[in-house]
Amino acid sequence: MGRGVVAAIALGAAAVQLGTAFLASPESGAPPLHKKAMLARYNADPTRLTRAYSGKMVRGFSNRFMADVEKAGAILPYPYQNSLTGEIRRAAVQQEKLDFASMWAGQGAPLTVAKPAAEIVQDLVMQAEQVAAQLG
Repeated sequence: MGRGVVAAIALGAAAVQLGTAFLASPESGAPPLHKKAMLARYNADPTRLTRAYSGKMVRGFSNRFMADVEKAGAILPYPYQNSLTGEIRRAAVQQEKLDFASMWAGQGAPLTVAKPAAEIVQDLVMQAEQVAAQLG
């Protein structure tokens, strides 16, 4: 992760967003099913963008619901699609049905670890400092 932060800054970014890095931390509000899936690397496919769940473009693990809704081609704009799929998403989490749950995750999903947020930040800073020092 530190390497990615240094690369983004070197390319001119003023900041980076690392939400996915904290999904499996004890402080995260993600449901246990989501944390478990993140750590098990739920899906071998990379994350991808979709409007299937909410009508807004979001990134998550590919699953059956996403594929079926996109294939049908009938996605309503936000907030209508979000309202339409709300019960499905809640039931999927309660019943632990990963193929129907909204599993949001960024491109860094494979790097997710189950550590307290403070440790993740410490590791990130240490990695970024090491990479920056190597670059001179």
